[in-house]
Amino acid sequence: QRVYPFGSAAAHVLGYLTEVTAEQLKELAPKGYREGDKVGAFGLEGEFDEVLTGERGGTLATITPEGSIARTIAEKLSRPGKDIQLAIDVGVQKTAEAALGERVGSIVVMDPRDNSVLALASYPRFDPNAFIRGLTTEEFNGLTNDPRQPFLHRPLLATYPPGSTFKVVTLAAGLERGGFSPGSTIHCSPVWTGLGPDFPKNNWQSVDRGYLTPAEGLMASCNPVFYEMALALDHVDENVLPEFARAFGYGQPTGINALDEAPGVVPDPKWKEQNRGEPWYSGDSVNMGIGQGFLEVTPLQIANAYSAIAGGGVLRKPLLVKRIAEPGGA
Repeated sequence: QRVYPFGSAAAHVLGYLTEVTAEQLKELAPKGYREGDKVGAFGLEGEFDEVLTGERGGTLATITPEGSIARTIAEKLSRPGKDIQLAIDVGVQKTAEAALGERVGSIVVMDPRDNSVLALASYPRFDPNAFIRGLTTEEFNGLTNDPRQPFLHRPLLATYPPGSTFKVVTLAAGLERGGFSPGSTIHCSPVWTGLGPDFPKNNWQSVDRGYLTPAEGLMASCNPVFYEMALALDHVDENVLPEFARAFGYGQPTGINALDEAPGVVPDPKWKEQNRGEPWYSGDSVNMGIGQGFLEVTPLQIANAYSAIAGGGVLRKPLLVKRIAEPGGA
């Protein structure tokens, strides 16, 4: 049995149950499932179904004509499912969902001290209790046909260009491999022409900020500072920036407990040749330098990268499942 007391809160994390199908019964019947039983079909309910379900008990006995037990031949005690404790803080989760409101998108909240995931908000959502009471055909079709994709767990499965959040990667690569130092200065002009006068690229501000150090460039989020760094890295080796991106956890699943993730895309010369049939240009590196171009990441990857920065530079797996224990265990 299931009751979700917080309704749709963290619905994509928790998942839902559905009635076991005839096809599933072929595999699950030996494990004690019967027609009409519920089985985890999404989220942690699906991934940890065997842990949460427990085992049915049973008694093999002879019965008198009156229906009472004459003799017990064998007995197997039932075993309750185990408890799974999450790092999700329901107060933080609700606050994140309230802040997101009805905007299609996601919010990730992590604690860099232990890399625990305090909230994974995604909108639109669904109420897992609806799957317990039983969805009408109209309700189910409304969810599955909604173009906003309410079943898409956006923090983990939706990918986007990271934009200026990626500039910390370019900065790290520029200082380590691009020949820049903390005292270097780069012109933060309204228009950057490092690729030549025929390929001008704009800053997001129309004022000339003068010459900025890398740290000042990051604080100002100055595009030309990172264009310049990315171009220098491209001249050193066009694979350097993609390698740094992967070192920050992009282009691969974070390894969060049990949930499906999109790896995203970290483009490099080999990727572009295979997927676009084109060679790599310096402009590709320049675009990547400010988190644009072919680069695609998940919100969780961004949060995890920043948690690594805040936590001393060690990339870790996000901690979602804190503990699996016997029911009622301390």
